Amino acid sequence: MHIPPPVFGLAGVITLVAANWLWPSFSIDFNGQWIVCGLLALAGLAVAVSAARGFFRAETTVLPNKPEQASALVTDGVYRFTRNPMYLGLALIVTGVGIGLGTLATPFILAAFIWIINTRQIVPEEHALEKNFGAEFIAYKARVRRWL
Repeated sequence: MHIPPPVFGLAGVITLVAANWLWPSFSIDFNGQWIVCGLLALAGLAVAVSAARGFFRAETTVLPNKPEQASALVTDGVYRFTRNPMYLGLALIVTGVGIGLGTLATPFILAAFIWIINTRQIVPEEHALEKNFGAEFIAYKARVRRWL
């Protein structure tokens, strides 16, 4: 069964909230932490939406569980800076929520989110894209980083 990446992002947020509730003494508060939270979450949303728009403009699938159905390799817009802007957007949102809550579990939950997305989503997607687009994807992969 394939779990959509946004579900992992939501699970990360829920885990942050639970960690903050279960271990409130393992949190820090600082002035402006909710502003930082909002800015990171908005940045994450903007990056993810921009990435999705690139897929729609190229008229290719945005479904992460069907990378073999990609009809175009999107390399412009935010894809010039990261091969995975939608996942980067989710990571920014998870980070923002963690900072907003002040939980010291944030780096561990973020690391788990990144590991899960890398192993369960990105690596299989890259294999499919390499099969579909060959040298074009290999060249793109060589010039643009996976995350940042």
